[in-house]
Amino acid sequence: MSYILGALLFTIALALLGGALFGRQNDRRRYLAAASILIGLVAIGLLTGCSSRHTAVPTATSLPPADTAVPPTNTAMPGNQTSPLTSPVKTPSSTPTPANVQLHATGRIAFHSERTGDFEIWVMNADGTDAHPLTTAAGRDIEPAWSPDGTRIVFASARDDERNLQLYIMDADGSNQRRLFSDVLSWDNWSPDWSPDGQTIAFQSNRDVIQNGFDLYTVNIDGTNERPLFVGKGNQYHPDWSPDGKAIAFVNDAEGNADIWIANADGSNAHAITHTYWDEAYPRWSPDGQWILFQSNRDTFWRLYIMRPDGSDVRMISPALLGNDVMGAWSPDGKFIAFSSNRANNDWEIYIMALDGHGVQRLTFNFPEIMDRYPAWGK
Repeated sequence: MSYILGALLFTIALALLGGALFGRQNDRRRYLAAASILIGLVAIGLLTGCSSRHTAVPTATSLPPADTAVPPTNTAMPGNQTSPLTSPVKTPSSTPTPANVQLHATGRIAFHSERTGDFEIWVMNADGTDAHPLTTAAGRDIEPAWSPDGTRIVFASARDDERNLQLYIMDADGSNQRRLFSDVLSWDNWSPDWSPDGQTIAFQSNRDVIQNGFDLYTVNIDGTNERPLFVGKGNQYHPDWSPDGKAIAFVNDAEGNADIWIANADGSNAHAITHTYWDEAYPRWSPDGQWILFQSNRDTFWRLYIMRPDGSDVRMISPALLGNDVMGAWSPDGKFIAFSSNRANNDWEIYIMALDGHGVQRLTFNFPEIMDRYPAWGK
């Protein structure tokens, strides 16, 4: 009601102002001008008051910052609604990380890069220093994953057959590179992940020609006891073991779009924990097992999100910029996230940020359009 009255008075003020400007009698023009100013001030007061009541001051628990796009609330099933928070996990002091703070992250980040003309496995310190290749073989070497103790890396390589990727294991310094399976297999084996006890590798493979897609398998680190973990229609990929070794998160696109699923470590009780109309991919458990990091294109661009292992409490953590943030990886202490992004001139580089999405720092600088992707954070 106040808004309507304010608008009406503002209209009257404009009419009086017109009379004051174009009237013929000077005294009448002065009266009209005074009345116009008075009524206009009252109208502005009413409109301003109405606006202040309808536009609450944004807070961290109500509305996101202006630069954060919020997915439509009808994109998730009940119990799995997307939260607009951009600072989902508070630091122990409950103080947001300043945007320009220097992150004091430790450990080493392995990744694959084509800066030498072919994809190789590289490693660097968590601050971006001492970046150097660990592999130099002909044929692409991609998708590294650290052993739990940080002494070895498993990765996929096409050095034996350019058409099919094989799994390889090497020491953390690049020495002792060996193929996991004794034979060169005539199908792809890639996207490996190490079990928490360090004895088993989960990976994706398209060896099942009947299903005609990628499925999940596990194998001992000596190449023995290979067995199917989850075989079904569509593709199952990007496996990641929970810290306690009891469950595996992965992606399943059997229903058309890609969703995050969880299964027991033996493949039983497999079920979806995301139910959106968009694609979710690359799930990664937090070191304490309380969160699952993943990427989704529900915001048009690929963004990084976290959620609880039951699919609840979904929160965006990567800044909403004109670019894609993908392939997130937790730091061993769970305080930071490494990821790959093409936010800079469509050039894929490695970045890190605090878990609240602030303090984003770029670690690699390679132009033009050199791909540094698939970071894995080790001790």
